Amino acid sequence: MVIPTVAGVAPLVHGSGGTAPTLHVLGRRADARAAPVPHAGQLTITRTARVDDLALVNDMLERCTTDSRSARYQSGTPALRERQWLHVIHPDTGCSWVTQPFHDESTVIALTQLTRYSDAPQDLDFGILVQDDWQRHGLGTALIFRALSWARAQGFRRVRSITGASNQPMRKIARRVGATEAPGDTAATVDLALDLT
Repeated sequence: MVIPTVAGVAPLVHGSGGTAPTLHVLGRRADARAAPVPHAGQLTITRTARVDDLALVNDMLERCTTDSRSARYQSGTPALRERQWLHVIHPDTGCSWVTQPFHDESTVIALTQLTRYSDAPQDLDFGILVQDDWQRHGLGTALIFRALSWARAQGFRRVRSITGASNQPMRKIARRVGATEAPGDTAATVDLALDLT
């Protein structure tokens, strides 16, 4: 497969860090009997989030199911407020990335965030939301590896996340990268933690 050459864009290397835009080719299901996978083989681009991405992110949130939004935000959050957005994209807070279809700058299909804890500045809160019809292609896994690589390169000590107890895809990826799991504040959540040192 030939990846198109784009000025200033490095191809995605799983586990690559930094804030340079990266490309990702979505996977296909191995089981030929499975239903066709929308978007399989399509190219996406991930870049650092900007102030003007808020409307695109909120459009994505609107396209996501309540279950997906609840798994990410522990509520059916239909939209992010400007104040929230400015906080999570501020460089002193951490780093946030948006993922878009390669040839469609008007659509965001995933949001990945690492945000510093005010009471533990060497720890980061991790959050990811992939639009429902773009899930199960390996995109979320690639974005998690990218975020962890960035956090290590920046010298952070630990990445933590709260997710829904029923969010089996996230819990499976967390186990795969070596994260520990503990009961959350409620029976509906679990706390994930990964030491980076």
